[in-house]
Amino acid sequence: MSFRALSYVITGRQIYHTIVRQKILDHMRHIENLLRTHMNSSLDTYLARTGMARNQVWETDIEILSAASLLSTDIYVYSRFAISNNKWQKFSRIMLDGNIPENNCSIYINNSTGDHYDVVLDVCSAGPQQIPQSHLDISQKNKTSSNTSKNVPCQQKQKSYTTMQNAK
Repeated sequence: MSFRALSYVITGRQIYHTIVRQKILDHMRHIENLLRTHMNSSLDTYLARTGMARNQVWETDIEILSAASLLSTDIYVYSRFAISNNKWQKFSRIMLDGNIPENNCSIYINNSTGDHYDVVLDVCSAGPQQIPQSHLDISQKNKTSSNTSKNVPCQQKQKSYTTMQNAK
């Protein structure tokens, strides 16, 4: 998930991406003990290894999981896992601390091309569709057995955040 895409989801503008990045990094310091098993190191070591504190460095699953925790909102990222094999990957604070997210809405991001992230702005107007369980890649650390079916965003109703650079 791009910090620019998340900035757009939160504020309607991508220009706040550096602030969003910093807020997520600050939150990572706050929940470092919960992230250690995912980072396989201390936060300082992880940040030095990845260069995540610098702009122009793309996010990893660690930052997406931290954003889900910070926002107390599930984040779904549609990504390519193999040639022509795209899946929804769920990131939830429940994976870190066992607490159910406070928000019952979710953020949907598409990264199926692997080149950039698209913010999903709308869902199918024909009515909700279900994400097939086989398309979800839920971590073994997910401590819930609740229904993971969510509304599936329509691929044709996505708009790339990169086309919104001139938005005010």
